This record gives sequence, C-alpha cells and structure tokens, in this order.
Amino acid sequence: MSQPVPVDDRAAPILCLVGASEVEPFSMTPVERLRRAFARLGVERVLEPLAALPETGRVLLLRGDRLYDEALGRDMVERHDWILFDDNDRPVGANVSAGVAAQTRALLEAGHAEPAAVNAPGLTRVSPATLATAYRH
Repeated sequence: MSQPVPVDDRAAPILCLVGASEVEPFSMTPVERLRRAFARLGVERVLEPLAALPETGRVLLLRGDRLYDEALGRDMVERHDWILFDDNDRPVGANVSAGVAAQTRALLEAGHAEPAAVNAPGLTRVSPATLATAYRH
C-alpha cells in the first residue's frame, strides 16, 4: 500500500471507491462512470480501491459495486459526516473527514454496520431519501 496523500482541507472531497464490479452498465466501468458524474460536481481526484487515503480533507467513499442516482450527487459532495445505507441496511457510501476515512471504509467493505460503529466517528445515518435535498422539495 502506498503512503497517504496530503490534501487541501478546502478542496472538494476525494472520491475513493470501495470494492469493484466487473459489470459495465452503460458501457462504462464503474470507475469511469463515477469519475464523470462527480467531475461535473467539482470532484477532481478518484482513488482506486485499496489506495492510500488522504491525511487531511474530505473523503467521499462509495462502493464500486453500486449504481448511484445522479440526483444524490450534489448532496453527497456538499453534505458532511454521513453514511448512506441501502434498502437492505448495508452501508454503501459516506462523506467523512480524512481522520475517520479508514474506519468508515472498513464499514463499507464489511457490508454491515452496528449503530455504535456509525456513532463512534460521529456520522449521521442517511437513506437516499434523507440525503438528497432534491427529494425533499
């Protein structure tokens, strides 16, 4: 594993994929699909699964084996300290500070999270409906 990458705290989060998928919906790899979608929202750096996490700044962790509604994108980038659960109660995404990124990545890799594990780093548990402001208006 490589050394941690320093990052400017004021910058957009770094997108870090957790896991991968061999499926290529829309004839694009999940990495390329997410890279394009989040580049439109100002996210310029994408880390591959198992890449060293940054030492500072924000990290947007997303499971690479999921499709994400683009309506969630802006809130995924702009809202902080949340962990997204799917309909089967599995953690599938998070926007966290670099200090808790490794701990949060482990929750996403495990595919389950006890409430205490979510509360320990101060994360708010969200669903797609509670994350996206577009769905509330």
